[in-house]
Amino acid sequence: MRKKILFSIFFLVFWVLPVSGDPSINSENLPVYREGDVLVKFRASSKESERTRARGLVSARGSRRFRNVGIERLFLGPGISAAEAVKLLESDPAVEFADLNWRARYLAMPRQEPDDPAYWSGDQWHLNASPLTGYFVDSGRQVFIDRDIDAPEGWYVMREAFESTMRGTVGVLDSGCGEEGFFDGAIGYIPNHEDLPHSSLWANPAELPANGADNDGNGYPDDANGWDFTEGNNTAEDDYDSQAPYHGTFISGIIAGGWDNGVGGAGVGAERVKVMPLKSLYLDEILESINYAIGTLSGTGTPPVRVLNASWIFPLPLVELRSLQDSIVQAGNAGIVFVAAAGNGGEDHLGDNNDDGLDPVLPAEYTKIPIDNVLAVAASSSTGSLARFSNYGPQSVQMAAPGQEFLSTSGGVGEYEIASGTSFAAPVAASVLALTLAADPGLTPAQAIERLIAGGDFDARLSGLIRSGKRVNLAGALAPFAPYSGYLPMGTLQPLALYDDAVSLRYGPIEDADNHTPSVAVIKEVSGDAWAISPVSPGIASFTLEFGESAPLTPYDTGPWRVTAISPFFAQVGVGQTRAFTCLMPHTTKSWRVTEEDIGSINPDGVFMGLREGATRVVLTVDGEDVDNSGVILVGSAVDEDGDGYLSDVDCDDTDPDLHPGAEEICDDGIDNDCDGDVDDQDSDCGGDGSGGGGGGCGTTAPPGDDPWTGMAGMAAVLAVLLLMRRRADYRVRERSNEMKD
Repeated sequence: MRKKILFSIFFLVFWVLPVSGDPSINSENLPVYREGDVLVKFRASSKESERTRARGLVSARGSRRFRNVGIERLFLGPGISAAEAVKLLESDPAVEFADLNWRARYLAMPRQEPDDPAYWSGDQWHLNASPLTGYFVDSGRQVFIDRDIDAPEGWYVMREAFESTMRGTVGVLDSGCGEEGFFDGAIGYIPNHEDLPHSSLWANPAELPANGADNDGNGYPDDANGWDFTEGNNTAEDDYDSQAPYHGTFISGIIAGGWDNGVGGAGVGAERVKVMPLKSLYLDEILESINYAIGTLSGTGTPPVRVLNASWIFPLPLVELRSLQDSIVQAGNAGIVFVAAAGNGGEDHLGDNNDDGLDPVLPAEYTKIPIDNVLAVAASSSTGSLARFSNYGPQSVQMAAPGQEFLSTSGGVGEYEIASGTSFAAPVAASVLALTLAADPGLTPAQAIERLIAGGDFDARLSGLIRSGKRVNLAGALAPFAPYSGYLPMGTLQPLALYDDAVSLRYGPIEDADNHTPSVAVIKEVSGDAWAISPVSPGIASFTLEFGESAPLTPYDTGPWRVTAISPFFAQVGVGQTRAFTCLMPHTTKSWRVTEEDIGSINPDGVFMGLREGATRVVLTVDGEDVDNSGVILVGSAVDEDGDGYLSDVDCDDTDPDLHPGAEEICDDGIDNDCDGDVDDQDSDCGGDGSGGGGGGCGTTAPPGDDPWTGMAGMAAVLAVLLLMRRRADYRVRERSNEMKD
């Protein structure tokens, strides 16, 4: 008989029985809840007197309200069981719903300590691995399998294109962080692991450590680096559990393990993603953790939590868990993505189908409602296919991520382990989501999930098992801050080169294609089996492709394609330098503007000038309406492009005043901004006499020193290539000085 109730060997928390309650619940194979309290949400229309009456029905001797999610934990009086209290409360008209305080099960496969010392020394295939080879279509054609998340490529994008403020936080709803961790009054919480230093944790700048006061007024004194909701203190120490030790610590290392520090492994976040330990086990603690995370969005905490990781389930037949569902919705309304592990199969140790409606796996199956801020994640194996233990769902599980036999932090100082489970696939996805939101914080949770999926690696072996048929890919999600399978300048015809997936499986000839957005772009057969996309107007286009019977997959939805009327779409410019933008569509009247006017300016002819280092976008207006915006325009330190000794405007070579009309001279910067052949005090715009009079006064006429824009030249081409490139190379571990390291 198929069962989805997960047994203790798969989890890091051993099941315990309730102290009292319905004897039918007291089975070692059924989930447990805490006696003595229940969770309730009152109707918004109910009066306080009606709520008091309802509390009296269950002889409540006290309560705790989770303000941000609108749920109360009621502490029951003697003589009433939790199950009886839920029935009484739900019969009261003032109550919207009530839940037992269920205990969560963490998701992990049994841990292994490998014999091969290379694993123990920090080999993490999920970050970067040599492609495997195999024969998946026929015995005569070898194919390459790209099975990792392309972390080195993603880290390169981060290094070259991220601003210093682009950082994120993942709230880890789990067993804690670090064995025998302790709270230092001067610093904050110390996880006591060399690969999880204090700097890897979220920091609350509004709280003064160890002064005993609640400085930020959020109800949690001295919460400098998260909270332990099981013990009610600021020391989220990870307790040993014989079934699955240091579950939260392992997850924290996946997300924020020390990067390029010479020990252990590397976190996906490469020091740009922090962990907020939210130690929790029972349902009330999880709800309070969500409540706490929402509170960081109001200005407390740096940076705020935009992603919560849930590597556990409540396997509860016929139970909705309305309090958990409602709290996750509230988190989504606040801008938080909730990443949930899909589950690790049943007693046969084989993954089950979450779509079949049997024995719901919560919270992963909230995607069915749907709740659009929930991402359900399956685990892929070291070959890139679905791991044998991983649950799946053609509709309810959106994506897969590596989750089998890779290294992360465990226990105390110097301890690491190899482990498997959807528990560990979820934080891989959560890390990439946190980086995506750090790069583009204006995304909604649903948009962030869409971007993650759009940038993933499609694999025909996952098609029909996972909704998107894709694995998480860091470079694809970040490059270049756009959820595009490609971008199409208007006036071009783009051949559709989507015949090979992540394991080089040939789809077969396209037999038909549906245009979902014909007002933006259309797809059509141009000759024989050749198909191409023709842009129509700026926007996002996607298509459904249908293949012949020999193809290894069903009809395939392409990722989004960005049609743009702005050329170039991406650009890098130095401070004081210019770049000309062109409108590619017919128009009567056009104008330009930039989104961040302190970063750059643009004149009516489309000539952009960098004013200070940062990132902005160019917006095109045609006939009085905004019709398009560019990708990210990065402004960095200036470059002497022509090698003449001046950090001059690009290609003006300090002699031609007509190349870039309209630019204004900026005094005292050693740059010929208006390209009239004069620099600073030689320029009439700046007084011309070096005395500080006239147009603002300028100083030296000497050429500026050599200040190259190191590593940025050619980034536009690199970012564009990242969108379409096929990852076939074996990236080695590299030193920080010039190369990335994993």
